[in-house]
Amino acid sequence: MTVACLVLIAGLCFEGHTVKAEVANFGLGYSAEVTGEQYVVRTGGTDVVQMHDFRKAPKACADGVCVRYVKSCQPAHPAGIECRYAVVWPGIVPDGGISVTAASAEALATAGREVSIVVERDGKSAKLPLSALDVTADAHTLADCPAGMSFDACDPP
Repeated sequence: MTVACLVLIAGLCFEGHTVKAEVANFGLGYSAEVTGEQYVVRTGGTDVVQMHDFRKAPKACADGVCVRYVKSCQPAHPAGIECRYAVVWPGIVPDGGISVTAASAEALATAGREVSIVVERDGKSAKLPLSALDVTADAHTLADCPAGMSFDACDPP
């Protein structure tokens, strides 16, 4: 698959007409913030790998490549909405986090169309738009991967 993105950063593909990206490296990790016309997306990673148990989490697929995730949304202050995604992100990190803040439900829908996760699994890759991650749950439903269980076991296909 050929990935065409206006900006490709930390495994996220942005296809909006105008985006501004800022990345910070703080030694043991990174943070990235991409601002679109109607939304802000934040992600990051550290050298400390945390893996949650995604065996019962919903999954979203594109072109036969799937990810498991937990999405939770809440009002953002001073106004708007924020959705947080915990994602098993094959090919990038075992357990990734994404936050999308938008001024309205319409702006959040725009982010869902313009922002995709680039995933690889079993030799295949695909762009999975955030709009495909459409099941919302309580963020606290995700437990840690049980001790002694491999990360792959906590991330079933």
